[in-house]
Amino acid sequence: MIRYILLGIIGVVGATNVCGVSEMDGTWTIEAKRGTDLGSWRTLEIDIETNGDLVTINRRFAAGRRKDNDTMTIDLTKDKNVVPVRWWPDNRYIGAFISDAHEKIVHGKWMSNGRVLRLESDMVLTTQQGDVPVNILRNYKVSANGKQLSVITIRSTRDRPVVYFLKRAESK
Repeated sequence: MIRYILLGIIGVVGATNVCGVSEMDGTWTIEAKRGTDLGSWRTLEIDIETNGDLVTINRRFAAGRRKDNDTMTIDLTKDKNVVPVRWWPDNRYIGAFISDAHEKIVHGKWMSNGRVLRLESDMVLTTQQGDVPVNILRNYKVSANGKQLSVITIRSTRDRPVVYFLKRAESK
């Protein structure tokens, strides 16, 4: 009986263990030739850290001497996380900037026994044509062997998904 209870707990928890650590935790480095072009950026690294129901994602973009990062911590128990946004680095070259509110509303959940983290974000971008509400659905999926992270982004203002493949960075 105890064995079945433990198997049930493992099935519910999935890739997240009792301490709140996920198989996604760690640093991931873009494999640029395999996915969507980064635009004016040349590299992307993503740090993911889980602590119970809190997930922190730090994206670091770089191109030559230009560097920027964007960090957010999401509480997966909340329907709405109001996340401060300094600026929007994803497509900085297209003339779309975060609105004066400098925030986005994010909620997320674990799927597929902890192998997929789905985040949905709503924010307003300012363009030459005015303010544009944008909905972003982003799936972070770790491979079965834990060595690859796929990030698939569907944006309400874009016809095609943005797909990045990242490999786990070597431990230092």
